[in-house]
Amino acid sequence: MTFVDVAVIIPVYNGATTILRALESVLMQSVGVKEIWIIDDCSSDNTVALISDYLQGFTEELPRINILCSDTNCGPGLSRNKAWDLSQAEYIAFLDADDAWAHDKIELQIKSMHNDSDCYLTCHGSFFPRTIKDTKPKMVELKALLFRNTIYTRTVMLRREIPLRFKAGLSEDFDLWIRCLQEGYQIRFLAEPVAYHFKKDFSKAGISGQLIKHEYWEIRRVFAAIRRSPSLILIGIASILFSILKFFRRIFIRLIRTLMRQEA
Repeated sequence: MTFVDVAVIIPVYNGATTILRALESVLMQSVGVKEIWIIDDCSSDNTVALISDYLQGFTEELPRINILCSDTNCGPGLSRNKAWDLSQAEYIAFLDADDAWAHDKIELQIKSMHNDSDCYLTCHGSFFPRTIKDTKPKMVELKALLFRNTIYTRTVMLRREIPLRFKAGLSEDFDLWIRCLQEGYQIRFLAEPVAYHFKKDFSKAGISGQLIKHEYWEIRRVFAAIRRSPSLILIGIASILFSILKFFRRIFIRLIRTLMRQEA
């Protein structure tokens, strides 16, 4: 197998039911990666033991696999930072423990970044199993990102040399993408939807289900962007108002789904 200079970073917290699916999607890529970093964020289940048992059954050549165990729960953003700082790979790709990749994700993305030296971060479409949305390659613009975060962490590959890092709190990924654009790092959205997610948007499971907290942090991230770039004040305020409208839409969707389950 051909190996490319990519490190995959997977934070996990109590992910025993999904982590092997995520890990297998990395190991079964059409090209191998140089490193895999799994950061166990103080899990109380058997996540780490499950991973160790799974890897013992492999006879194929594997990338360098590192399992870091945190002493305290610090969240996915700070967990990713630990491996990012330790990695020696040229490129970093992120995957959450409850998501997965198509088999050619790394190959397609690394080719794109090799062909465009000015692009420091790429992302792509993501789909719920058996539903694919058509998309076109494009550059991500800061003003558009403020209105809608189209960059899902499971789709991101970036150059390790970027000096910025995730911050604590929710919407930490949204904040990082904003800061990358504000610092002049180009982000390209590719055409191929080569990542999978297995939870519907606005479901109760996971961080995205914490709607009030998520909304608070999203608005806070936009205000931080305005403080760094006061010229964004009008577009920033407009994006905050739009975000509030989306928040009530999400509440409505959650309510409808709850009622439908009760009627079923």
